[in-house]
Amino acid sequence: MREIKFVIFTLFLLVFLIPTSVIQTTAQLSANNWEHPAFDKTNTGFSPQTQINKDNIHDLELHWIFQVPGYWGDVGRPGEVVIGQDGGHDHGEGDFNFEVPHVPTGVQTVPLVVNGIVYFANEFNVLYAVRADDNQLLWRFSAPIGTFDEKNWWSRVLAQHGIDYYDGKIWMQSSDCSLYGLDPMSGEPLVTIPDTCKDIPGNTGIYFGSFAPIRFENLIITRPTGGGGFTGERGFISAYDANSGELVWRWETIPPTGNEENWAADLVSKGNLDNYPWDWGKCEKVEHGEEDSEGHGEHGDDHNAELLAIMHVVEEHVHEFEERATEMGIANDELMELIEEIEDHVGDITHEIEHPHGGDLNEMMHVVEEHVHELEEIVSDDGLLAILAEVENAIEEFEAHESDEHGEHGKHGEHGEGHGEHGEEGEGHGGHGDAAEINYLTAEELRL
Repeated sequence: MREIKFVIFTLFLLVFLIPTSVIQTTAQLSANNWEHPAFDKTNTGFSPQTQINKDNIHDLELHWIFQVPGYWGDVGRPGEVVIGQDGGHDHGEGDFNFEVPHVPTGVQTVPLVVNGIVYFANEFNVLYAVRADDNQLLWRFSAPIGTFDEKNWWSRVLAQHGIDYYDGKIWMQSSDCSLYGLDPMSGEPLVTIPDTCKDIPGNTGIYFGSFAPIRFENLIITRPTGGGGFTGERGFISAYDANSGELVWRWETIPPTGNEENWAADLVSKGNLDNYPWDWGKCEKVEHGEEDSEGHGEHGDDHNAELLAIMHVVEEHVHEFEERATEMGIANDELMELIEEIEDHVGDITHEIEHPHGGDLNEMMHVVEEHVHELEEIVSDDGLLAILAEVENAIEEFEAHESDEHGEHGKHGEHGEGHGEHGEEGEGHGGHGDAAEINYLTAEELRL
């Protein structure tokens, strides 16, 4: 009987002590967490921990190093979650359809530490979860950067400047302005709010996202980064319902392109400074006439249709060249790489015609022409050379159409004065009568 009482007492202690130890461990982990970029929701940047202080900081030792993988071929297929295996260094394969247009800058996010797991993201929109005790990779999430180039509001900047943790999720904003709330243990997206920079009223510029959204009550609040005002982008802050992901409100911080005489007068009652007419400056839009439509209106539509027809011819000849080279058994890696380059550039030019971003079409076509010349140096078959000759003829026709449309004979030929000199009355760019026009950098110029 005495032994039975002892066993019952022992079981009682175990039942009582196990929850207590879990609570204590959880409390200790919570005290050691760094859940927000500046530690807490009020951005103090101060941690109340006292374990590390000025008296013992010199005793810290390097425990491990995690080498963040590069962006090409070892970050995981965009859009998927990769679970760490064999020590956490299993790398997937890349699947990106455009050339990254800037120098890599590494990891710029403040690492978060939540319950013994370290979270950080690199500029290529890959978020990592690593065990704090032994640096084993638990999972990584790759945003689908291969689709970003299809979005005409994206400025082709890849960056990550801050991730966050709240509501039991790790949050990030991908560079195309999409929001993700990820499961901390698995990396699976629990919340996805796509394309928050799409179709902004009064906007003519481009954006990229790099900071995680914040939470207030039932709202997920986010904002993008613009191009510094040079492309006409309209700054804004928007809020989405945390449950449905629907847009609740959007506050534009500056007037729309072209301005409005009494912009934001209706917001004075909500805390804005009292305004007066045109207090942001009178910057009316410049209207181009029919002869200087730059691709707008009926004349511009006809011109674009002609260019697209030529691009279709180029594309058909390139495919014909590829099929014939494959049939002949000479489609080696070098040749196929050049064909792929040409096809990519042809796609870029077609996209620029259909969705203008200020790119110089003739300069873009010149790159295609150079690749065609490279192919001519590789092959010797008369049939293949004849196909390439047809491609060159189409390129010359394209450049002639584009030069005629924009008065660029002075650049590409012997006649004409180029931009800004359409006749003696100064009706070209920068010369609309007596009114001065501000020349902003184009979106394409900013992307270079």
